[in-house]
Amino acid sequence: MKETDSFFVDQICPVCKTSLHTKVFSINHRQSQVLDMLGATVKEPYADIVKCKECQHNYMTPIISDEKLTHYYSKINSEFYANPKPEVGNINEKEYADYTKLIQTKCKTGKVLEIGCGKGYLLKTLQDNGFECYGVEPSPFAAGFAKETLNLQVENCFLHESSFFNMKFDVVVMIDVVEHISNMQRFMQQVSSVLKPGAIIFIGTGNIDSFNARFAGSNWGYFVSWEHVSFFNLKSMRALLTNFNYTDIEIRKTSLQHRPVKNTVEFIKNVAKKAINPFVKRKFYHGICYDHMIVMAKHKG
Repeated sequence: MKETDSFFVDQICPVCKTSLHTKVFSINHRQSQVLDMLGATVKEPYADIVKCKECQHNYMTPIISDEKLTHYYSKINSEFYANPKPEVGNINEKEYADYTKLIQTKCKTGKVLEIGCGKGYLLKTLQDNGFECYGVEPSPFAAGFAKETLNLQVENCFLHESSFFNMKFDVVVMIDVVEHISNMQRFMQQVSSVLKPGAIIFIGTGNIDSFNARFAGSNWGYFVSWEHVSFFNLKSMRALLTNFNYTDIEIRKTSLQHRPVKNTVEFIKNVAKKAINPFVKRKFYHGICYDHMIVMAKHKG
């Protein structure tokens, strides 16, 4: 990598900040859209997935520098929104209804902040169920949709830049966010600072110890993007939350979009990809299925 100094930096464990790790495998990011947008000349660099010897957290190193990624998220747009498709509505309606019911088991009503709220469909579901909702989203496209189409209180920025940063919330929600965070210590301090004592944190992310992730190995779908730098399992998630004074930690293994049939079909496709990959130069990524987890915990304050 000739551009290591300007684009890539080595990472230590985002959860416990130790540098002792074992290499799990190397991955080749064949989707170069992020690098294209940032003007990098390196198109298919390798990175390592390593496991921390202390907390068992898995993470990628090297990663794109925070400076470059911050510019990418807020000024360019995430690759997930780079080519907006015609709006088809809330395709995750069942999943978000289930999330709302789960949150209501811990908090019936109150102020909710969603970090990385995307186009705002989960936030809208929560609002329709009686919560006072706020959101922050770095993507100009997604934040604009949430504000203009769904009429939500969403700001196009990062949490620490938001006017909501001086408020206190009963619930903070983060779906498909923590895998993007390299400086987890700073981020979790910011999250904790906006929570009331006894407030609830609600996290959704991939589970690198799931059967599908283990089956896929270096071709797991979560490894497809340079945006994903941190890969949790149940143990490292508990370690992170315990370190930041959270209690009553509950972790539930879930399927993508809460659609068992769709997930089963996706896994059958993954079996076929596993059989084909040894014979093709450009490997197939395994689709995401049955490898999510939902986490709820209480902030002691």
